[in-house]
Amino acid sequence: TGKIVKWIDKKGFGFIETTEDDKQLFVHISSFERNTGRKPRVGDAVSYSLSKDKSGRTCAVEAKILGVTAKDTETAPTPPKENEKSTTTNSEANANHSKTVNYWFIAVAVATAILGTLLYIVK
Repeated sequence: TGKIVKWIDKKGFGFIETTEDDKQLFVHISSFERNTGRKPRVGDAVSYSLSKDKSGRTCAVEAKILGVTAKDTETAPTPPKENEKSTTTNSEANANHSKTVNYWFIAVAVATAILGTLLYIVK
């Protein structure tokens, strides 16, 4: 067991300080049970299993927030399964998507203007 000592909600990951040896383990939101009732928070007691990431580093998986009751109304995000569309309605996610689309259009417009200028000069 351990407790969450750092949680970056926007990125969906954090660190657990273990009770056994005071080491910090990386944990991703996808490692938490989907029916926990809410997102992890700093100070939450958690249980977990140990695993290795792609780089061979020890990390936490199968994490569970201890002592969570049904009264907690904030639901934990559930990443879509393979071949399943996301049903996220989070306004922040939508705003970030809009910003990304706007930046994309600006980049395309600038690239088009530059290409047009270069083609004019080459003629």
